[in-house]
Amino acid sequence: MPKPDKNNYAATAYLRKRCIHPNVLTLCKQKRILYQTSFKDHPNCVFVGRDGNGEPKGGSLRGCSQIQFRRDIPGSKKIYPFYIEAAAAADTVEVYEAPIDAMSGASLKIMQHTGNWRGIHYLALGGTDYAALDSFLTYYPNITHIVLCLDNDEAGRTRTQDIIKHLEGSGKTVEDRPPPIGKDYNDTLVQVTQEYQKHCISLDDILEETR
Repeated sequence: MPKPDKNNYAATAYLRKRCIHPNVLTLCKQKRILYQTSFKDHPNCVFVGRDGNGEPKGGSLRGCSQIQFRRDIPGSKKIYPFYIEAAAAADTVEVYEAPIDAMSGASLKIMQHTGNWRGIHYLALGGTDYAALDSFLTYYPNITHIVLCLDNDEAGRTRTQDIIKHLEGSGKTVEDRPPPIGKDYNDTLVQVTQEYQKHCISLDDILEETR
């Protein structure tokens, strides 16, 4: 695994700019599935892929500066995915393409008060291959409900149907829930956050009312 930086300031700032909720960020840092590493003074987010025992087995990098950069950590395998596990036994997993989308799904659940956000699992495939999902289902055999939250593009829609067919006969309920706004769930989160902020009273507004 890449060597962690002394702090996560750049990674945190980047993900907050993408509207990831602070509670999600805090949990991911505590679980050590998110940290920051730098190459030639360019900071990157590290999204850690794990096995069924929670042991790091690789993962992916995402640049958090103005330089666009993303790649898998050398030696990583898709069968070891990035995932945020539920706080207790859960029968549902939401499946996304990228770690930021999985974190966005968790953030939306917090913002929209649609239930206990720690009551389900969030899984990132690291693309559209379902090898990560197959592995995850061996980690958590009690899962009976799979919610597919893949991107709103041709690849995402096509792969969703492939996964549905792949899971036929598994005895599990499979739901297709594409992002309601934009290409992916981070697009949805950003839009929802912006709309929320428009309707929130600011500290300046409160001070103005008390003058």
